[in-house]
Amino acid sequence: RTDQWQLLGALATFPILGGILLLEAYEQLMLSQIIAFLSVLLIGWPMLIKAFNSLKNGVFAFQVLTTAAVVGAMVLQEYSEALMVVGLVAFASHLEEHAIVKARKSMQGGLDRLPQEARLIQDKKLRFGDTISSFSPSNMLQNSSIPQLSSPSSEMVPIATIQIGDKIEIRSGEIVPIDGRIIE
Repeated sequence: RTDQWQLLGALATFPILGGILLLEAYEQLMLSQIIAFLSVLLIGWPMLIKAFNSLKNGVFAFQVLTTAAVVGAMVLQEYSEALMVVGLVAFASHLEEHAIVKARKSMQGGLDRLPQEARLIQDKKLRFGDTISSFSPSNMLQNSSIPQLSSPSSEMVPIATIQIGDKIEIRSGEIVPIDGRIIE
């Protein structure tokens, strides 16, 4: 991932910076400048690209300011400072990307918990039985010529098939699958 490459670049600035300071101590300025310039260019390349893209889009972002600081340090021949800025920005970018990746994973975990089905309830309807052939109290109870309420039935259906006005049942402990109004 890009954030891992940025972390490697940030960690590489320390030994490179130590080498540059060592070369400057032995008065190998030209070699230290070449190493510093190449290191700044290599490690700071993602920052430069982000700065260019943000300027192209008309946004004055953080990368524009840090790129300006790095270019200024390079013009002033302060290569060690430019390398430090690039290393710190690469490390900060790594932390930012890492946080985004973790947040994305957390959000995806929450989305995976969303139910894909809902329990659709068919409304209670009146049901009329057969007509009574002979009148007796026992036949009256067995044959249902008296209107009776049938028990409500429910059926698991995909959420995409639920329409406005449909009634769904949510049982204790279940996650609410769709938006709606509580009626009972």
